[in-house]
Amino acid sequence: MNIRDLNIGIVGATGAAGGTALKLLLERDHPADKITLMASARSAGRKIQYGDDNIVISEASSDSFHGIDVAIFGALVV
Repeated sequence: MNIRDLNIGIVGATGAAGGTALKLLLERDHPADKITLMASARSAGRKIQYGDDNIVISEASSDSFHGIDVAIFGALVV
């Protein structure tokens, strides 16, 4: 399987680690429609620019992972 075919979820998308993961995916031309951004309820609904696209952030929950092949966790849990 080609990595570009993977559905990738980024938990903590608004933080430094999530932003770095997103930047690395962009550098590797990963398709925007294969990326799911997740964060807290406070950030849900915001958009993050990804190349020429904007990806809407969803609230991270157990249901967020349906269809995700690989998840990257960059969230701080206190």
